[in-house]
Amino acid sequence: MSRRLPYSPRRPLEIRAATVDDVPELLALWGQSRSALPEGAQARLEAAILVGEPEVVVARLNERAVAFLVMRQSPLNVLSGATAVCMDEFFVAAAERRHGVGRALLAYVAAQAERLGAEQIVAGVPSPSKDAQRYFAKLGFVPVVVRRATTPPALLRRLAGSDGQRGSLENLLSRRRSLRARSRVV
Repeated sequence: MSRRLPYSPRRPLEIRAATVDDVPELLALWGQSRSALPEGAQARLEAAILVGEPEVVVARLNERAVAFLVMRQSPLNVLSGATAVCMDEFFVAAAERRHGVGRALLAYVAAQAERLGAEQIVAGVPSPSKDAQRYFAKLGFVPVVVRRATTPPALLRRLAGSDGQRGSLENLLSRRRSLRARSRVV
């Protein structure tokens, strides 16, 4: 049985820690992976690269950046004490997918995790990206926790019950529940 190489030897792929010189290309890749670049992203990326935490890694093919990842060592959770390498960002340019670039990056992550003695590798995978979900599942990544996000003002509105965001279906169901409860009381 033949074993698939992480990348083709005919295509020299360089995987290394990113430098500040890589930032424009990394931001361009980020733009391909997201709809908009957050304000201050360039400064935060440059600071992370200079400090080395989190680790920013770039994959270069024929002198151009084709993929990147951002990873850090962290406890899997506070109570267990298990350590993990967490990939906060992982992106491969569309033209380079299905050519082994992602596998080569993940081999780099696995080697780093072993070097650090991490017990787990965790990937932050965007929930709407079905392709990314399938890719990581195929490689043995399983769901550990679902992280949901909201803004503080939205949460406070919801907690106070004054969000005004109830839809017509929610209103209809609420009225039906009320009517049923009243009919049982009589």
